[in-house]
Amino acid sequence: AMDWCKTDMVNYNVEVAARVAQRYVLATLYYATKGDSWSNSTGWLSGHECFWSGIACETGSDGFPSIIYLDLSSNGLDGTLISELGYLTSLTQLHLWGNKGLHGTIPDTFGRLVNLHTLYLDKNNLEGGT
Repeated sequence: AMDWCKTDMVNYNVEVAARVAQRYVLATLYYATKGDSWSNSTGWLSGHECFWSGIACETGSDGFPSIIYLDLSSNGLDGTLISELGYLTSLTQLHLWGNKGLHGTIPDTFGRLVNLHTLYLDKNNLEGGT
């Protein structure tokens, strides 16, 4: 994901640090859960992240588009949930249910998702809670 991010910053002239971080988290999720095998990965790792499948953004008062919605339900994710997801602090909804290949523990960093009001992690092979 770090190698992708370095190239991505050059290709898309991503200069806002928060946006670089946001794209890095998403790229890390993609690589950690075998994104090239997802049922739908339309747009992922190219163009603006707010147009990638399963993502919605909202532009804040700072003019920066932050991810508020991430839905990769029943999408064939296979791997562990990454702790970096906890740094998408603008998330209000996270839908990852129905990915039987998701396993391991729910990262403690999910406790940082202070704006989250909807979390669907059922029908996976995850353990634990935040």
